[in-house]
Amino acid sequence: MITAHDQHAEDAIDVFRHTVNGFMERMVVVHSATELRSGPADHHEFLQPLEHGTVLLSEEQAQEWSRVRIPSTTTIGWCRTAVLGPVGNE
Repeated sequence: MITAHDQHAEDAIDVFRHTVNGFMERMVVVHSATELRSGPADHHEFLQPLEHGTVLLSEEQAQEWSRVRIPSTTTIGWCRTAVLGPVGNE
């Protein structure tokens, strides 16, 4: 466990913890192979395939579609919400 030696370090640890918790709440995993698209419908441009087990960050939802981001990249697109689930429930 990390311990802080002064108030500045304690504040930094709190910010880090809050940031990590926020990411964890938004993380989802692809349960069934699907496609990343430029918009929330099948007629939007195909961007790339998403394989089973791919971890994504959920940005927003619009009906049956979710806007997602591939972590550590600038790649953002849409996929069907039905193929996503919480991380840890694969």
